[in-house]
Amino acid sequence: MSCRSCDNSPNNCTSCNLNGTVQAYLTTNFTCSTKCTISYYLDPSNNDYRCNYCDSTCTRCLNTISNCTQCASNHVFSFNSTTTCVSDCGIGYLKNITLGKCLQCSSNCRTCNDQITNCSSCGIISGNQSYLHSSFKCVLTCTLSYYSSPLSNDYKCNYCNANCSACLNSVDNCTSCASGNVWAFNSTSICVS
Repeated sequence: MSCRSCDNSPNNCTSCNLNGTVQAYLTTNFTCSTKCTISYYLDPSNNDYRCNYCDSTCTRCLNTISNCTQCASNHVFSFNSTTTCVSDCGIGYLKNITLGKCLQCSSNCRTCNDQITNCSSCGIISGNQSYLHSSFKCVLTCTLSYYSSPLSNDYKCNYCNANCSACLNSVDNCTSCASGNVWAFNSTSICVS
């Protein structure tokens, strides 16, 4: 491939000739080629026939710097996009490297891990704050043997003390005792064996 024009040496091209009927493109190392290499694109709206760098989030791109056709390492296509690559999918989405895209968490999850149905934090359900249960599901009310603390902002269902069959607002504030346990002397919230 030969230069149409060059600068300081015949191998330091500034523009390229036609290669038969195919236009040659100026690469970033100032040589001429019939196509742009990985991580570069040819801008069809620009008549200078230069290969330009793709955005750093892309391994491959087409026609513009950010029109990704393949994402860079540790990047995936954003939710509902096949051209924008991101390193972080954001709240409510799961980064799935295997599929190469962001997936939306289940509707009750604020965030999710490993699978879209495994919530890691919870959002609002029917206008009420929901709580993360040990089963990685979001619930409006914690089940028996669990409590949610209105004083903490972690919005998780936590285990009650083993002596309690149910508790309210804290691990040791029993509302009923587990089988084989009784109320402590002069107490209506502490169970003992």
